Amino acid sequence: MTSFRARFDGARALGRAPDPSALRHAAVCASLALSLALVLTPGPARAARPRVYAITGARIVVSPGHVIDRGTVVVRDGTIAAVGASVPSPADAQILDGKGLTVTAGLIDPFTRLGMPKAAEEGEGAGGGRRGGGAKVQEKPSERGPGRANLQVRSDAKASLLFQMPASGELDRMRGMGFTSALVVPEGGDFRGTSALVHLGGDDSARAILVPDVAAHLSLDTAPGDVYPSALMGAIALVRQTFEDARRQALWEERWKKDPKGLERPPISPTLDAAKQILDGKRTFFEADDTHAYPRIARIAGEFSFAPAIVGNGFEYEVLDEIVRDRFTVVLPVAFPEPPHVEDAEATIDLTLRELRRWDRAPGNPAALQKAGVPFALTTYRLKKPGDFMKNVRKAIERGLSADAALEALTVAPARLLGVDGMLGTIEAGKIADLVIADGDLFAEKTKVKKVFVDGEPFDLPEESKDFDPNAKVEPKGVWELTYSGAAGGAATTLRLRGSAASLSGTAETPSGKVEMTSLSMTGNKITGSYRAGGGTIEFSAIVKRDSMSGSATLPSGEKASFSGTRTSRNPGLTEEGNEDGREEGGRRERGGSEHDDPEGGAR
Repeated sequence: MTSFRARFDGARALGRAPDPSALRHAAVCASLALSLALVLTPGPARAARPRVYAITGARIVVSPGHVIDRGTVVVRDGTIAAVGASVPSPADAQILDGKGLTVTAGLIDPFTRLGMPKAAEEGEGAGGGRRGGGAKVQEKPSERGPGRANLQVRSDAKASLLFQMPASGELDRMRGMGFTSALVVPEGGDFRGTSALVHLGGDDSARAILVPDVAAHLSLDTAPGDVYPSALMGAIALVRQTFEDARRQALWEERWKKDPKGLERPPISPTLDAAKQILDGKRTFFEADDTHAYPRIARIAGEFSFAPAIVGNGFEYEVLDEIVRDRFTVVLPVAFPEPPHVEDAEATIDLTLRELRRWDRAPGNPAALQKAGVPFALTTYRLKKPGDFMKNVRKAIERGLSADAALEALTVAPARLLGVDGMLGTIEAGKIADLVIADGDLFAEKTKVKKVFVDGEPFDLPEESKDFDPNAKVEPKGVWELTYSGAAGGAATTLRLRGSAASLSGTAETPSGKVEMTSLSMTGNKITGSYRAGGGTIEFSAIVKRDSMSGSATLPSGEKASFSGTRTSRNPGLTEEGNEDGREEGGRRERGGSEHDDPEGGAR
């Protein structure tokens, strides 16, 4: 069959006009080809359906202290298009009735480990240690890279390359508190690498990353066992030496590029190059795991001429004069110590006045910083139960922190600290549509978040069970046998829960074997968690009542399976080390308290 092109060229060569039927044939073919191309074109290249919403008649908190009693917010294609008391709703908008609701800018958590892999597997240096809130780093030759002489120096690690979208239950928990974005920070080491700012919506890790390189992160962490540095003095020395090496590396490279004659070529060193960026003014966070860290950090920062923000420990009021003097900005946790155990005389023997004072004064820490004029942003970091965040913020407000200052510390302040105040932090035209819609003032005890917008996408919050009691005291430890109402799809039939409600761990026994559970959390009488099974992740949530529980599991396919459970034993069995769970170690059970209580009493 002769092609149209050949017929057209032949006609032109003979000086004749092309056959009209051939032209019609070509037009049809071109139209079909174009239609096929549009169908097969990948999503980002196609014009997406406009996403337009108008939240009408709502109370709008534009920024702390600036409130529109009744107004409209228009969202178009992920951006706030308009906001005001007399803004009309666009004709193509989906209308959301905001009567009786309050719209606030989405909250920003300026320090989390969300979506980050553990720095080491359990039994290989993870957790523990006298200082350092994150997992420890274990020396593994297979993990070494170019120029990485010590695995505590991993300044070239990038959260944007490590990040995996958290489980939907974890995202729901964060969004339920009003958070729409969070800084994610790599775990482990003294030079931890660079963080990324991510959105807490959807299931696409790449799409979630808003800013891939936000800040460098430092700590005075110690390594496990015989790995250097295993002591604080060594950690300080390692940080100082790394900065000196970074300066030397940069000078060497500069001289070699200018005139390599007679000079050995410098080897590549991604870790030192990344450390040098800190000295060149890169935004930097330095973790202070106890109050004694503040003067140490100040000396290091002064010696190498950089100005870090400090990730605090919750007891900053004890060193407030030093913080004011050194002009630190603080990322402030609200992880207050648990009440001391005073049920009987024996329980009070080891209590110190310092512990009692910290329990009493810690909730007033944010107010103390506000009064002193110290800039700070609030974070869920260091909380054993992140779900307690809003409850603890309310405690801080009761102890003198103003509600406007609390809102600023969750919106404007973290946005400014992370360098994204042009995009986030307030409800203004042109900014990203990260919004929280609640049925009252955000910090009121009975307020519930009804919906959030993340990057212009609306997310409804799952309704809580009528049996949920956030104030219930439940100890879920033990062996639980589960029964499903339908196909379980590889879900666990037995859960073995260890520890207390404040610090849960455990295993799930599935048809394919026993697996460790992750993201275990207990809020009141509700337990949530996840585990790997059936070729994916299974998430579950249940209400616990004495020795029974009922809830649902979300299977890897996305289907839900309802289940009920019965506690058959309060002893979950033997741990991997062979000790019976709950057995007192050394004849004494560890006292309750904040996991970051300063272990060093006395003067510096």
